[in-house]
Amino acid sequence: MTWPWKLFLPIALAGAVTGMTVAAVEGENFWNARTLRWLVLLVTLALAMSFVTYYYHLHENDNLEEAVPEQTAFHRDHSG
Repeated sequence: MTWPWKLFLPIALAGAVTGMTVAAVEGENFWNARTLRWLVLLVTLALAMSFVTYYYHLHENDNLEEAVPEQTAFHRDHSG
């Protein structure tokens, strides 16, 4: 998995959790329209993280199949 996915998605998820907390504290009730919007974004980001991880899990060996491993011969000389 490339580093931008590992950087962007957790930071965005942390921002969504923070935004949901702020919306819950500022609203009269915990569940209001703003907290539900943040919850939808939070779930969407979690699903995106799952899909990216699953995609890279399926394709992690794609590069290895293209390269042909080099075979080396090992010869040990037993003549004293």
